[in-house]
Amino acid sequence: MRQVIVSDTTALIILSKLNRLDLLSNLFERVILPQVVYDELTVKELVELPSFFEISQQPTTVSLDLLVLDAGEAAAIALAEQLQLPLLIDEKKGRRIAQARKVIIFGTLGLIITNTKRGYLTQDEAIQLIDRLASVNFRLSESLLAEAKAIITAG
Repeated sequence: MRQVIVSDTTALIILSKLNRLDLLSNLFERVILPQVVYDELTVKELVELPSFFEISQQPTTVSLDLLVLDAGEAAAIALAEQLQLPLLIDEKKGRRIAQARKVIIFGTLGLIITNTKRGYLTQDEAIQLIDRLASVNFRLSESLLAEAKAIITAG
């Protein structure tokens, strides 16, 4: 059975701009969003999320140490922790805090790599997606991008 994951906003924006929300449905049965993440997604335009997305109505308590993050990141970390689910998050500070709280994290690059390893993407498709990340304002170091490509081409 495929897993369930909680998501922050940034990765969803990136995947949506790439028209690749399927990378999530390949690996996860459901993607749960805190209400604030949904609000962040829809603030500028109406985003229609596929049926495997669920807006959590569960109240989340955000502890003081999460207040250094934006509202979506803080709520996503708190919800993932509360539900004991992995978290899709790309921002460095949020990832560090989530890891320190023992939340299992995934990022956009990890989704691409895992989709490739499980046969949903060819190596060429994965490399092309990684190359397209910069065109949708996804900023990563060249060394991290090179490392992801090396993992993909190593099989």
